[in-house]
Amino acid sequence: MDERLKFIARLLDGDKMAPLCREFSISRKTGYKILKRYNDCGLQGLTNRSLRPLPSQNAGYNPFSLYISFLKCGNCPIIAKLSCFNADILRTPATAFI
Repeated sequence: MDERLKFIARLLDGDKMAPLCREFSISRKTGYKILKRYNDCGLQGLTNRSLRPLPSQNAGYNPFSLYISFLKCGNCPIIAKLSCFNADILRTPATAFI
């Protein structure tokens, strides 16, 4: 963070981006990224960020989870199990098949 803070301080003092990036041994793309983070978040934007990828919306979805829940159903009616799931993903079967 100290190097980024020095970089931003020099930029705000009026130094040009390209020579400053050469001096700090970073690409101009990285220099502009640091500047954008500073403009968006202030000093908090200069801290290290996690390299961990963002979670996917489908990460927890298992297509076999419905089948497994049918197997573990026991004495409860299947229609009760189906009511717990998202109606957009599956349709309730006809009562003749239950």
